[in-house]
Amino acid sequence: MGFRGFCWVPGVLASIMSFYSVAYFLIHCVMAHSGLYLLYYGDFTHHISEYYLYDSFSFYMTLGSIFFVMVIFSWSGSKISDKFLPIVMLSVSVGFSIVSFCCHHALLFWGVYELTILPLLFLVLWWSPYSERYTAFVYFSSYLFFTSLPVLVGVLWFSMKSGHYNASLWVVDGGYDRVMMLLMGVAFITKIPLPPFHVWLPLVHAEASTAVSICLSGYVMKMGVFGIFRLCGPALPDKIFSYPYVCVVLLFSLVFFFSAVCELDGKRWLAFLSLGHIAIVPLGVYVMDFSSQSVVFIYCLGHGLSAALGFKLLSILGSEKGSRNWLLLKGANEGSGLLCHLLIWFFVVVSGFPFTLQFFGDVTFIILSKKFGYIPLLLVAMFIFLSGIIPMVLLGGLVVRRENTASRVPPSVLWGLPSLVVLGVWNFGLFLLC
Repeated sequence: MGFRGFCWVPGVLASIMSFYSVAYFLIHCVMAHSGLYLLYYGDFTHHISEYYLYDSFSFYMTLGSIFFVMVIFSWSGSKISDKFLPIVMLSVSVGFSIVSFCCHHALLFWGVYELTILPLLFLVLWWSPYSERYTAFVYFSSYLFFTSLPVLVGVLWFSMKSGHYNASLWVVDGGYDRVMMLLMGVAFITKIPLPPFHVWLPLVHAEASTAVSICLSGYVMKMGVFGIFRLCGPALPDKIFSYPYVCVVLLFSLVFFFSAVCELDGKRWLAFLSLGHIAIVPLGVYVMDFSSQSVVFIYCLGHGLSAALGFKLLSILGSEKGSRNWLLLKGANEGSGLLCHLLIWFFVVVSGFPFTLQFFGDVTFIILSKKFGYIPLLLVAMFIFLSGIIPMVLLGGLVVRRENTASRVPPSVLWGLPSLVVLGVWNFGLFLLC
């Protein structure tokens, strides 16, 4: 199959979303530098109403959600009607995520947060092609229930005590207040997830469809970080992301990287790698003051874009070989130079190679960690080394000794090419703009 069978609709959609993202970014920068935003903790903030707040955190997270809209609508070469319900559910989830990132009302934030996850929970059970989807559904639904209730209880507790739902004005002044704030923090840590509450994510990733995996790593994990900032600000970083916990999480990240080395399943490999990369976020929260915390969300944006690129590319490779095993996926790129170059592009992005958004965050965190002793500095250095070397070693095994050099472009590559290119280019381009 050549270019005659290629539909240009995904390419047009990817181009439209890319231009929209550029315009969105430039308008934001112009407004921020022209003084149209109010100053809030040293950062720009636009108070839309008592319910909505638009600041730098909201900007970077909503920008990521815009990219995932593009990925959803350029998903595959089949007719839109064949996947109408999944596309609607995914669009609803992305839409609610954008609302939650701009939500300032604590109770409304909790409701929109849960509405973001419910469509994905439905798709894990209904749209997944894998046999263990029921087990993944049980894990995912248990995670949703046991983390939603503590957050709701905490929101109601502090709102009734203070008389309002503005979490930035909540005051923690007693033993019960500290317990409730810690309970909310643990719930959001589980939602991210961070150790020791991370067990559910690799299993759900392995059994969910690729689109759901993109949404989980793209913005659901980031909503947990965002929730900690929005609702648990009075307890950061002394009580939730404390020094001992940050060191423990960094140690766990090294374990995640070594677990990824042992994985032959491509999606589980990327899930463990994603867990390892997100584990540096607590360090960023701990070493940076509130006015500079936007660097944490820049890193989260890069993490989401690289994960989306990885799951999309793994879906293309799997459709060609009918497997997610790396030993079999090696043969998928032997007859396609384009696919081989896409593999190199993906591993460069996921390893945090200069100049990606992850690289920007890693450098910032390691510079600031020097002030807190040699232990965080050593752990971050090992983190950066392993997070870069593990993908490169696997890349070497996939692209060397290619026996079949015939020129062939798989149809699935053509369908996914626009979104792959946009995700990869923006991961590098945003580094220069941020």
